[in-house]
Amino acid sequence: MDASYLAGIEGGRRKAPNAETTRKLLSALNAPANHTNRLVTFALTDRLLDVIEEYGEEDEIAARVGKLLRQVADFGDREWNSLDWAVSALTHQLNQRKEELG
Repeated sequence: MDASYLAGIEGGRRKAPNAETTRKLLSALNAPANHTNRLVTFALTDRLLDVIEEYGEEDEIAARVGKLLRQVADFGDREWNSLDWAVSALTHQLNQRKEELG
């Protein structure tokens, strides 16, 4: 991997690497296996935010997804557990409505 490419990522001049490149970097750095999936997810989320920003604020769905991703970026375990519970509850409600309408 080219040193200027890595410097660009570190300096924020290049977009986050894709999943394969992130895994290669983590392997080269001997990152613990239990951190690899989480760090790959962070890199992919960063790439997704770049795509969302290209759509701009005119696209309502992209704006909502971007806002949500920025809000959850700093969640701790307690917040993730609360979000997981809320999503489960909403999914349950949606499934009930589908059954009632179906």
